[in-house]
Amino acid sequence: MSIINTIPEITFIAGTTYIIDFTFADANGSPADLRNGVWTFRMARYGETTHVLSKSYAIPNSATAVYTVQVTLNSSDTLGLSGVYSHQSTLEYNGNGVLYKPAQGIMHILPAIQ
Repeated sequence: MSIINTIPEITFIAGTTYIIDFTFADANGSPADLRNGVWTFRMARYGETTHVLSKSYAIPNSATAVYTVQVTLNSSDTLGLSGVYSHQSTLEYNGNGVLYKPAQGIMHILPAIQ
């Protein structure tokens, strides 16, 4: 049995700000150092492959290791959306051109009641 969705399901109301924290580990479960990488968060309607939102972040090559990244879904990002969406993260280390897809999950966006 394989695990497809590695992140707990998320539920929030459209048009609200929502913050998601991601902590990355290597295959042995040790924290993965993300310095000098590019992390991208994408979400698409569940079952579809075209994203409706994409955010990329360059992770600086700092003096201390970076193990977590955070995406902020601003109210304008989800205004007018509702339904079930899948989200995936990709990570490119050190500009090597290899994209890793370490995490994905499901989010439920509830319509805002007017």
